[in-house]
Amino acid sequence: MARLHFPVLIWPLGDDHLVGQLLGEDRYFVDRDRSGIKRSVSEWLQKQLRDAWVDEPELVNPQLSFHNVKLQLAYHDNDTGRAFPLNRTTSIRVAAVHSQQGEKSIHSECFLPYLGQRFFYYDNKQLRTLIHHFTRDFLENKSPEQALQYLMPTEPTLEVVSINDQENSGRKHRRQQRIPEILQTTTEPYPPGTQAKKSIGRWPKAAWERGDAVHRLTQSLLETTDNLLLMGEPGVGKSTIAFEAIRGAVRLSKERGQESALTF
Repeated sequence: MARLHFPVLIWPLGDDHLVGQLLGEDRYFVDRDRSGIKRSVSEWLQKQLRDAWVDEPELVNPQLSFHNVKLQLAYHDNDTGRAFPLNRTTSIRVAAVHSQQGEKSIHSECFLPYLGQRFFYYDNKQLRTLIHHFTRDFLENKSPEQALQYLMPTEPTLEVVSINDQENSGRKHRRQQRIPEILQTTTEPYPPGTQAKKSIGRWPKAAWERGDAVHRLTQSLLETTDNLLLMGEPGVGKSTIAFEAIRGAVRLSKERGQESALTF
């Protein structure tokens, strides 16, 4: 019989109560002690497993860590819509729940519970950088009053609730039935099969939500022979944008019948 493991973040609520947040489900439980919260979480999970479906977070030996992230807050003028950055950076302490760190890189999730953010990562060495990136991306240029809403009220602790998965095969079938038909035709299953892996190239097929940047770079490649410099933070998609623009420039040069089509 398989065992499923669910991380629960717990912190004090007043003088005599605790709050437990079930990560991945955005569910909160209140009780006077940890055992009461864990019991409530276990009962809710068992009911979900019987009646519907609940996803086990992709975590290996969940671990709680804290990070001090520096970011730029700003005041906003509601009348003009302008932002006025503070003249100094602000350091915010962020809680993160992720797989236990080790030398081996794994496919895992990371939760930033107080920010309501989660992401996947594949390289343990990049985890700290990604935590800082997602925190800044979410809080950067927010006003101090807005940022205050996402501060940790107090330092939490992490518990893990484990339950038996008595209907694994049945739940898997029900989960497959719940997948909308439109997803079956517009997405690819993960992880990919052996043949799919062989067809995956080094470069992504499309630069999603980067159409403007791709268009500008494509036009620059067609209209100038100067060297072009593409700048941006690590991981924002510079390589994907460049590759998509190159493909577009080569295609357009051929369509226009240029004597010497672009080559790279």
